[in-house]
Amino acid sequence: MTDSDSDHKIESEDAALFREITRDVRPLNKDNRADTYSQRARSEHIKDSFSELSLSEEHSSIIATDKNDPLLEMVQPEERLFYLRGELPGSTLKKFKRGDLCSRDELDLHGLNSVEAARELASFIRFALHNGVRCFRLIHGKGTRSADKLPILKSMVNMWLRHHGSVLAFCSARQRDGGSGALYVLLKRPDI
Repeated sequence: MTDSDSDHKIESEDAALFREITRDVRPLNKDNRADTYSQRARSEHIKDSFSELSLSEEHSSIIATDKNDPLLEMVQPEERLFYLRGELPGSTLKKFKRGDLCSRDELDLHGLNSVEAARELASFIRFALHNGVRCFRLIHGKGTRSADKLPILKSMVNMWLRHHGSVLAFCSARQRDGGSGALYVLLKRPDI
């Protein structure tokens, strides 16, 4: 018997054993399958899907502005931000502030101008609501590398999120997640 005959016999025996072991196995019903879509892949899918989304009236409440807008309250690069619309149970609020509620979903606005950042943020929030993502990390940076050393994007994000009807809360991230250059954002449950 040659090596190839021996390999073929083993493969044949393995196949027979596999068929024997799995003979009673049936495919799961579509509704009874585990969601094995990894968080990282999900986050990448969200980023890739921006161009496919059209903003609805309901979720397009993020308006681009500039640093001269009288409504824009400038914040400091190291300033820690916090906003809460309504109330959250104490234990939920603690978990939120620690970043324990957030998935791996994130949006990085570094390098974008205000118009691009507003569009990306509105799209991300819309997609998150549509796909059941309630909490995510938003990276805006501290603004220390901007031409005038002002945290313009951070200040704009602070204003946009406070005025977006789907945002329940946001707070500066823990140091390991970006500190004062990032936020945890908690969205309201979508109305069904």
